[in-house]
Amino acid sequence: PVFGLMVELLAQVSGDDGVLSTYLPQITREYGFWMRGLRSHPGTRESAERVVSFGDDYLNRYWDDLPAPRQESFREDVQLATSCDRPAESLYRDIRAACESGWDFSSRWFVGGSNLDAIRTTDIIPIDLNSLLCKHELILAKIYRMECSDRTADHFAARAEQRVKLIQSQMFDDSAGLFVDLHRTTGQPTEQLSLAGAFPLFLNLSTADQANRAAATLREKFLKDGGWLTTLTNSGQQWDAPNGWAPLQWVTYKGLKNYGYQADASIGAERWVKNNLASYRRTGNLFEKYDVERPDRTASGGEYENQIGFGWTNAVLLKLMEEIGYCGAEGADRKA
Repeated sequence: PVFGLMVELLAQVSGDDGVLSTYLPQITREYGFWMRGLRSHPGTRESAERVVSFGDDYLNRYWDDLPAPRQESFREDVQLATSCDRPAESLYRDIRAACESGWDFSSRWFVGGSNLDAIRTTDIIPIDLNSLLCKHELILAKIYRMECSDRTADHFAARAEQRVKLIQSQMFDDSAGLFVDLHRTTGQPTEQLSLAGAFPLFLNLSTADQANRAAATLREKFLKDGGWLTTLTNSGQQWDAPNGWAPLQWVTYKGLKNYGYQADASIGAERWVKNNLASYRRTGNLFEKYDVERPDRTASGGEYENQIGFGWTNAVLLKLMEEIGYCGAEGADRKA
């Protein structure tokens, strides 16, 4: 749910906060999509659709209303369902929910196994999704305050405050030193660390101490020669080690900067930029994803070959070059 962020950015670029009010109906509609399960089951503590009961409150998860094979991968999904020992509809929904997350696929969604049949996306409470929804609530509170609708503004501000409390108190793993996903049924951290844990820093939802510990973990475990790893697990899935992805590089870079870790942010950004440009010089192309452990190697993994030409790669590369003032050898890299 990033539409609110897009509108907020537009308002910043245009210098006109009135832009936020213009798109209030659309921002509200997007939020309503994620919270529909709460409206469908008012007054209950049952998880429904994308809303997850969590103690006396609720958080959110990824979901799909259709428990059926993906249209674009029908044969592969049916073959997987016939070869594994679990209800087909449950498998299909978890596969689709992972696609909704954008992380299709990652060991982040696996429970009790290392292959795709272990996918349990709907049983996981994701840190990135809940951070984004918290920001969404803050944006709605701001707009309604501008519109002099204080009662509605107070409602969304209270929702954001409660979500921040849960993120800080329940979704930070002290032993790992990073924000993490939770198991829906137990409320305990999953064993998987990922760059999704940088989202609370990116959206300014972390305490200073948590940010300090997260920065150390990102530096010691995730930062490699070509940028930041997506996860610490090499599963053969594309949203896992050794791959790095441009959107997550930006989230991590910006999150570290937000809390004053300028040196860490700049080092990671420069390594990512050098990785991208070295690959460009070798191949003449920019790619969807990159190997950050071995920058001289083409990224792989997942259901298809690494794709040439990707908007998020182009945009993040140019923005990071601008941010860190990177020109390369005699400006040749900037020209490329």
